[in-house]
Order: sequence, then C-alpha cells, then structure tokens
Amino acid sequence: MSGRGGETGGELRPETREKILEGALAAVARHGLKKLGMNDVSDAAGVSRGTLYRYFPGKDELMSALVVREKERFQRGLFEALLAVPDAEGRLLAVIEFAVRELHTHAALQRLRLSEAGLVLETIREQYATIRGEVGLLIEPALAQTSPVALGLIRADQLSDWLMRMLVSMFLIPEPDPDEMVRGFQAMYRVLTSPHAAPTGAETPVPHLEAV
Repeated sequence: MSGRGGETGGELRPETREKILEGALAAVARHGLKKLGMNDVSDAAGVSRGTLYRYFPGKDELMSALVVREKERFQRGLFEALLAVPDAEGRLLAVIEFAVRELHTHAALQRLRLSEAGLVLETIREQYATIRGEVGLLIEPALAQTSPVALGLIRADQLSDWLMRMLVSMFLIPEPDPDEMVRGFQAMYRVLTSPHAAPTGAETPVPHLEAV
C-alpha cells in the first residue's frame, strides 16, 4: 500500500511530475535553496518521498528540471505576449511589461534574490549568454521592425541585449511598484526613439563648459 500521494510501480505520469515541480517551486519560495530538503518538496507537492524519488533521484536533478520548466514557461509567456499585439512597437512594449511583471511576481526568484543573492548573480553570469540567445530568437524578429532599428540607432540583437540587461538590473535592484518599472522602461524607449536621437555613427556635439 502506498503512502500519501504515493505511486507503486508502473509508468511515470506527466501530471505527477508537474505536481512535483509545482511543489518544488513553492518549496523554494518558502525555504530558499540552501535549506531546501526533499522532505520540503514532498510536503509542498503532496506526494510521498517514495514517489518523489521515483521521478527525481536527488535535489540536483529536481532543481535542474525546475529551471528548465520555468525557463520554458517564461519563453511561452514572451511568445504569447508577442502574438497578442499586432504592431511592432506595441509588441516590444508588451514584451517589456510581461517580463517586468513576471520577474516581480515570481515568488521563488524573489526569495532567492533576497536570501541567496550571491548564488543568483553567479547563475545569471553563467547562464546569461544562453538565456540571451534563446530569448533573442523569440523577440528579435519583432524588434527588427521597431523604430530604433529602422532608424539605424541600434541593431535588433543589440536592442535585445539591452532589454535583457535592463531586466536583469531591475530584477536585482527592483522598484517596489511593477507599474512604475513598466513606465520607466516605456520612458526610456521613448527617449531612444525620439526624433532628436542621433543615428549610429553620427557625431554628437560636446557642450562647451565655461569656467565658473
């Protein structure tokens, strides 16, 4: 007889795996990573330890699967945000708003940012190029149609990189109000696309500073 939420033998079920990953996400948000135990995950997921170990033999395997799951979920959200808006400028702002709100409301990421900042920063440094490339594949076709790229102020890949770095900065040093963060991004975008912005390669006059 199996224990609470237990499974005995048979094929692994996708719905049980998803339940465990959802429980792991809640457990990370509550305990952080350093103090997280497999017992915490089984309790949060509502499955027995036996079931948990059938799907994930250890904490490292579980956390790796959770990272992949959350990355894929974030990318799906970005793609849906792009599809929801017909014009290029609107798609860019929709992507910004989705990403800002997602990072602001992701309980596990916020817990790690506060309690294990060093680990978060190290992970971002190690994974930045990979994440940047994967996100770029999704958003750069849309960015190629925006005003800054059309005006020759920036390339689509540069704009994608700029957005990613700004999002990382806002995640690490957040504004408490996500609406304010979104407005700040939008204001920066309007400055970038201003008719007064100088095209790439143009010389910008240096103001003359008179001695006081």
